Amino acid sequence: MKHYKLKVIGIVAMLLSSIILIRKIDAQRYPLGVLTGQLNGKNGTIIKFNYNYHGKEFMDSVILKDNYFVFKIRLPEPLLCTLSNNENKQIKIFIAQNNRISINGEVSKFVNINIANATENALYENFKSKELILSNNYRENFKISKLSLKDTTTESYHKYRNQIDSLALQFIKKHNNSVASTLIILDNYVINPNRKKASYFYQLLSEKNKKSEYGLKIKAYIEAVKNIAVGKIAPDFTLSDTNGNLIHLKNYRGKYVFLDFWASWCGPCRQSHPLMKELFKKYGIKNISFISVSMDVSKSSWINAIRTDKLDWIQLNDSLSMNGYVAETYGIRSLPFNVFINKEGKIIATKLRDSVLVNFINDLF
Repeated sequence: MKHYKLKVIGIVAMLLSSIILIRKIDAQRYPLGVLTGQLNGKNGTIIKFNYNYHGKEFMDSVILKDNYFVFKIRLPEPLLCTLSNNENKQIKIFIAQNNRISINGEVSKFVNINIANATENALYENFKSKELILSNNYRENFKISKLSLKDTTTESYHKYRNQIDSLALQFIKKHNNSVASTLIILDNYVINPNRKKASYFYQLLSEKNKKSEYGLKIKAYIEAVKNIAVGKIAPDFTLSDTNGNLIHLKNYRGKYVFLDFWASWCGPCRQSHPLMKELFKKYGIKNISFISVSMDVSKSSWINAIRTDKLDWIQLNDSLSMNGYVAETYGIRSLPFNVFINKEGKIIATKLRDSVLVNFINDLF
């Protein structure tokens, strides 16, 4: 018995040593940063600091005392981070890095707090301020001409986009190793999809930056068109259904799959549900597995939409929405979007809607 206890103690000691060693290695890899804040607000206000990295969310919180708070941070690389508080719904998003970052302002005006000594953030904000001037000028011209801002065929729009491209090119060439450059590409050519330009600007990044968190997102977007090409095996994923059960796409091999991406806030998606209900009733028992993937961040919004629209087939959700693995892998930047998969798991069609969808299914059966 004594020998057994010694073995247990030895194992615990080894585990503790391993944890300490991991922390030392982590400390060597990522230097310690400090985020200090001087905020006018009542004692006891909870200040939260969070960020996403490799699909996982990391969060910390502290208590505001005598208008002061401090976070010790150890980021794997400069990242977009969010500060929030429990007094109001205001947040502040900025690029944090492992140095001494200072914050000052008021809790009541949280969105306007000042951030100092965050060099990557300063670079990004400088670009955004110049971009905002171009955007405001563009909007003013449209007020005068009374044309629609949504019209992307006008000379004014092409001039505006060329100005943004020129501004981005100048910045990225000068700061090709900066995380700000990757965010500029994401903002202008991934969120507003343009694979050709995204690819061009991506090639200007340093090799290190291409392998960064946001560099990899750009690469995933560029290569997604290859992932979902007709004839390719549909990328596998695992998501939870309404009951919390994990559903694997690959488990539906041997049957046709209609994979539909939607969200509760997407009007055209919801408008397509009556047709999908008809198709599910006709083909969903024997011929086709209907799987809907929601991009809703809010679980309650997703569930309520399912109940309201009375959707009876498999319903999955990716709460990371457009920032999640599924959206990145399938190159989804707008909704609705769908993929038709054959029995071997290969993609046979994408973006089928209305009569085109009906005719495609009719031709199959």
